[in-house]
Amino acid sequence: MCKEKRVKHEKIGVESHGSNGRVERAIGTLREELIKTKEGADEERVTER
Repeated sequence: MCKEKRVKHEKIGVESHGSNGRVERAIGTLREELIKTKEGADEERVTER
């Protein structure tokens, strides 16, 4: 899937706590934005009817 979406996948060691934390936060932020975008799209569909 990463190749298909042109996402660069880098593995880091488990001892890289700071890097792991930054990645986890970025994933959480992306997830929140995707949820907001989906909710906004759902609201638009409801108001269009």
